[in-house]
Amino acid sequence: MCSETRPNAKPKNVGGNLKMTKKTKYTENDIKSVDTSEWFKIRLFQNAEIDTLYVIMGCLQEYFGGYSLDEETVDVFFVDEFEKAKIFQGICEHYLKSLNTESDIKLIKTETGHSYLQSKIICRKLKEHFSYQELDFLNHKCYRLSEENDLFKTAEQLYGDRNKMFNFKRYSYLLGVLIKNKLENKPAINFANAGHKAELAIKILKEFDAFGEDTFRVDYFFRVPHVTRITLSDNNAIWSELDEYKKRIKTTANSGYKK
Repeated sequence: MCSETRPNAKPKNVGGNLKMTKKTKYTENDIKSVDTSEWFKIRLFQNAEIDTLYVIMGCLQEYFGGYSLDEETVDVFFVDEFEKAKIFQGICEHYLKSLNTESDIKLIKTETGHSYLQSKIICRKLKEHFSYQELDFLNHKCYRLSEENDLFKTAEQLYGDRNKMFNFKRYSYLLGVLIKNKLENKPAINFANAGHKAELAIKILKEFDAFGEDTFRVDYFFRVPHVTRITLSDNNAIWSELDEYKKRIKTTANSGYKK
């Protein structure tokens, strides 16, 4: 049976040898409670190993059942999403820096106000993960992540350690989902014509106990486009972490873009 030596144990001289006397009873002063947001900060946020490629995957819009693989275009953004496109550019720049690779990223804004980000390097990386063809839509092949992808593994399966609590690739992926889909000035995320991705986000939120929420709300809007909306509380711990991550990313973003 193993014994535990506590920091406040006092040494006792027994037969010329120092022996630690173990404290056997806790008092009120020994017990410190933390609120839920503090628990997640200590156990998850401070130790998170963010995988930038999985943040990129989380950002992808994946309309109509999957991701449309391309040789050069990573993703496309609507007229009102240019600020999100610049954040996405920063994430992609950060990823290529982590590979010690010269950037081939171009953020292009069209005359219509739409924008798209190009990178042959990142497209090749995504092609390694999006290998399962789901369906064709308007002559575009849509792909999903394979079931063997690290995103779908438990923490023990991924790290080979049963003491690991979190799969940080899932946390990274969820950060990307929030960056891409969060509504302006609302604690909610929208998925338009991407129900499969919404269901995956719901599953991941459940596994993280919604970062301390007792409940969270899911609404389905059956119009065109079909929308799934997930709503958390205003003071959910994830929002401040998301803001901090975006601040770090913005420092690496390229402020210029090609018109």
